[in-house]
Amino acid sequence: MKLIYNAGVSALLLSVASVFFAASPARCSTYTVTSLADDGGPGQLRAAISAANADAGSTITFKSGLSGTILLSPTLQALPVILVNTIIQGPGESLIAIDGRSTYRPFEINAPGANVDLSGLTIQNGSDPGALGGGGILLDAGNLILTHCTLSGNSATGAGGGLANFGTATITNCTFSNNHGYNGGGIYNYTYSNNGGLTTLTNCTLTGNSATINGGGIYDYTYSGTGGSTTLTRTKVSQNTAGGNGAGIYNYSESGSGGNAVLTNCVVTKNTSVYGGGIYDYTYNGSGGTATLTDCTVADNSGTYTGGIYNYTYSGSGGTATLTDCILYGDTGGEIFGSAIAVYSDIQGGYPGAGNINVDPLFVNTASDNFHLQPNSLCIGAGTSTGAPSDDFESTTRLNPPTIGAFEYVAPFVPFGSGYQALWDKTDGGFSVWDVALGGGFVPHDFDALPGFTAQALAATPDGHAHVLLTAQDGSVTFDDAVLSTLTREHNAATPASYGPFNGWTARSIAAGPDGVLRVLWTRTDGMLSLWKLHADGTYDHSEYGPFAGWTARFLSVAPDNTLRVLWTNASSQVSFWVMDAQGGYTHNEYGPYAGWAPSALATGPNGVSHLTWNHAGDGLVSLWALQDSGPFTFTDFGPYTDWTAGSLAVGADGTLHLGWSEPDGTASLWDVNTASSSFSDLIYGPYVIWHLQGLSRGS
Repeated sequence: MKLIYNAGVSALLLSVASVFFAASPARCSTYTVTSLADDGGPGQLRAAISAANADAGSTITFKSGLSGTILLSPTLQALPVILVNTIIQGPGESLIAIDGRSTYRPFEINAPGANVDLSGLTIQNGSDPGALGGGGILLDAGNLILTHCTLSGNSATGAGGGLANFGTATITNCTFSNNHGYNGGGIYNYTYSNNGGLTTLTNCTLTGNSATINGGGIYDYTYSGTGGSTTLTRTKVSQNTAGGNGAGIYNYSESGSGGNAVLTNCVVTKNTSVYGGGIYDYTYNGSGGTATLTDCTVADNSGTYTGGIYNYTYSGSGGTATLTDCILYGDTGGEIFGSAIAVYSDIQGGYPGAGNINVDPLFVNTASDNFHLQPNSLCIGAGTSTGAPSDDFESTTRLNPPTIGAFEYVAPFVPFGSGYQALWDKTDGGFSVWDVALGGGFVPHDFDALPGFTAQALAATPDGHAHVLLTAQDGSVTFDDAVLSTLTREHNAATPASYGPFNGWTARSIAAGPDGVLRVLWTRTDGMLSLWKLHADGTYDHSEYGPFAGWTARFLSVAPDNTLRVLWTNASSQVSFWVMDAQGGYTHNEYGPYAGWAPSALATGPNGVSHLTWNHAGDGLVSLWALQDSGPFTFTDFGPYTDWTAGSLAVGADGTLHLGWSEPDGTASLWDVNTASSSFSDLIYGPYVIWHLQGLSRGS
């Protein structure tokens, strides 16, 4: 069907307006609407449009505090046709409504080459006189920029209940609801022989619209040419109906290459028609009438014949659909009919193509229109990053690989508990962070291998995150912000923040204090020390110390006042304990030599006392020091425990010392130590043959 409209009416209006305002020079003024009346008086929207037509580039605003509905006059009927560059700035779609009394069209635009901006308005109960199309808005010619508007309850005995577009429309953050048209209940895009009828929708909703014949939500039609098309991004097309085909979107090319829809991060759900409840693609003769979907969800649509996407080609190469990273599921009557190319998509019943799957996507709750995915959905991480958008329907950053469908799955943040955390290193480069309860129970959180890197150290921050330091032999260092989740793939360690390589330097330790700022300790073989302070944006400050020949800085901790403690060692079994101030200065005390002993861990408790573990070579004897900043220390010895080594230490918020022991076979023992009574409680874990206990961190 080709929509015909009376060009003579618009031409007459143009002639009358030109004569009436001929004496007024262009001023690009601002006209303020001060009244909701529509009887032809001053300060009314009708008068402002008439004035702006004689003053190209003008802006129409509304008096502050003005709110309500402008009912179009039965005597004056439709508002003046907008003929020139004009901006109409409403105060908000909930504050000002333009109402056509189900008889008159609120807006008509016939402004070739001009831009008309409408924002912050509700356009409701409009109708197309003479079946010309466009119950709410008729765009004869020009560029319409529609922002933060609602078009609701409009109807057209012709096409385009909400909007009939023969020009170019850019629509952002708008809602089309409960509009009706013979074709194109929400929006009708048409071109006869050029590239007109183009619409771009971003962050929009089309719901409850209906068409007598085709295209309940959107009807794209090109008679000949490349126009009559829609580009949709982060847009929802839901619960629309059509008596014929394409309740959600109907794409039709009579000849040429137009009549297309391109959807990215869109949701097409619960639409109902005879053929193609979600989308109908049809070419009579040409290469148009197509739909291209990327990272979209098409679900719960209904069709007597194919509820999902129906593709039909009478003659030519059009009438096709191309899908990447899409879900088609739960559409009654089938998912795809006709020609389609699909990759990395979840299609009920299966469909040929690379990466395609056939599984229940596990939507959260379709009855309440929640098409997010449950944590155990196999669509999570099953998409392809090739050609994928950087974010999803809700502007959430896409992971790599992305989740199939409109909604990226990001595990809800579950903070680490009040116990402490244990870091395990795996022989293939993977690692695991255990959340250990004070009673000894634990929840493991495994992360994928990062080739060439080894999990080195762990630090917890007060915001409930754990941060893992991974190092490579080339001196590069990587951090993975290990937000706890129930599935490994939800937070894969393959895309962490990276630094380096810094040849000759080795990252040895990471720590965080009450301020939540991460510090990193680097050493160089000549006795140099570099201390990093990492910022939230990934940048860092650093200070260098040394060289101190024969000494190596090995351990770092943070005191309750956020100052640093550094432990140095040398080949003679001596240690040097640095107490640093907020300006980076330090005092130090040396201890030893202690033949046969080597320090293995340092932690500073909430009372400011630092604790140091020493291992005695070969016999499993350990000495646990309590070290004051001023230099004195006390110690408690444990053991010997043959084949065991105490290699990690953390101090809980309550001052409890957590000591980690390991055996070569992957067995670990976690102690809670009471230094006052020289007693401890312990639990044995393992053996975990390919795992090794690498470090502990205090609870957040």
